Amino acid sequence: MADQVYVFCLEDPPPTFKELLDFLSEEGFDIKRYDEDENSSDDEEDSEENLGWAEATLIYNHDREPLVVECRTAENSDEFDELRDELQENLEARKGGGRERVSNHLRRSSFYIGIALPSDQDEEAQAIQNALVHHLTNEYKGLAYVEDEGYYSAEDTLVLDLS
Repeated sequence: MADQVYVFCLEDPPPTFKELLDFLSEEGFDIKRYDEDENSSDDEEDSEENLGWAEATLIYNHDREPLVVECRTAENSDEFDELRDELQENLEARKGGGRERVSNHLRRSSFYIGIALPSDQDEEAQAIQNALVHHLTNEYKGLAYVEDEGYYSAEDTLVLDLS
């Protein structure tokens, strides 16, 4: 996968941050949420199930830079609208059988989750990103956008090639 992947999902509601952490834990990853405020705890955040979370930093290895994960919804996020509109605009110049499918999916999406790898990425960071992408494409009817590469559906099926 790429340094940054966005998974546009149809299945609402988006996962809570706790659900993503639980999923990664079940997959065998030891992930912690980085919190600059040492006075707050994951328990406080988990008590609200992280509804409406927008961005989180994941520590997977204390010797590496963290991953950044963001959740933006169509309901209340300018970032969601801006990215979707930009991607739709870029599709207009494209040819290919998957163009209409991608356009329809983007139009109907209710949220996206972006996963940014650290600059010093390693195999573990890529495995975490891949696990999240597979989970979101399968469980939330997602379509993954990988810049300069393409759009992928569940099981890494290329829907539209952008290379």
